[in-house]
Amino acid sequence: MSVRKKKSILVKTSLNSPYTQEWGSLTRRKRRYILDVLTEKFTQTGLQKTEEAKKKRKWRKRKAQPGQGEGSSGQAKQGWTDPALRQQLAIGINEVTRCLERNELGLVLVCKSAKPPHMTSHLIPLSLTRQVPACRVPRLSENMATVLGLKCVLALGFKRDSKAFANQVRAIVRKVPRCHVPWMPRPGGSATALATDSESQESASEGEPSQSHKRKLDEVPQEASELRTPKAPLLQPLRVRRVVPNPKKVRKPKLKEKSKGK
Repeated sequence: MSVRKKKSILVKTSLNSPYTQEWGSLTRRKRRYILDVLTEKFTQTGLQKTEEAKKKRKWRKRKAQPGQGEGSSGQAKQGWTDPALRQQLAIGINEVTRCLERNELGLVLVCKSAKPPHMTSHLIPLSLTRQVPACRVPRLSENMATVLGLKCVLALGFKRDSKAFANQVRAIVRKVPRCHVPWMPRPGGSATALATDSESQESASEGEPSQSHKRKLDEVPQEASELRTPKAPLLQPLRVRRVVPNPKKVRKPKLKEKSKGK
């Protein structure tokens, strides 16, 4: 009798990172305030993407009228009502990411309905390293898409040098909560700074430190004191100067085609 071998069970190990990134939570009142400020401003400016419907193309040929191209009747005209005002904004996840990498934005708003969540999670460390206030606003796409004439607005950014939206950005920044990233220090200080404060309070309560303790404190290098109060890191924008091909890449030679006679 033939004995069948049992199929080997494939085991895949996966590790979940304990360092989770989280958006700051907005209250219902702050969310309503941000959406009202943006809708009011966009309706005042009249910024909207326009698109004319395509005209029906007739089969018979027509003589081209002076001042019109050959294919002007069949093409759809589309664009923004105010291109200069559109350049002060970054609309969409890709455009917001590019502007954040170049350090051009002063405020970033992300829609909560963006799924899967990892589509917008990379914007959290990007905004923190550039010191740009960012938050996730529920129903941002529903409210902004109708005003701007778009299908959806999953991310919206305002540039630093924008003069038209300067007052609105200042008002919204006050309502924006800080994002939580475990490996980045907070402006209030870190755990090491709190530990040093508690130690100093204990030494003050016990009395003045001894002579040996004073010498040790004086001998502490300047680098250690800087480590106690860490500053938020500043990253420079990435610039690709030159693209060099890989010389070690193995290229397979092309096989010559066999002659038809053979």
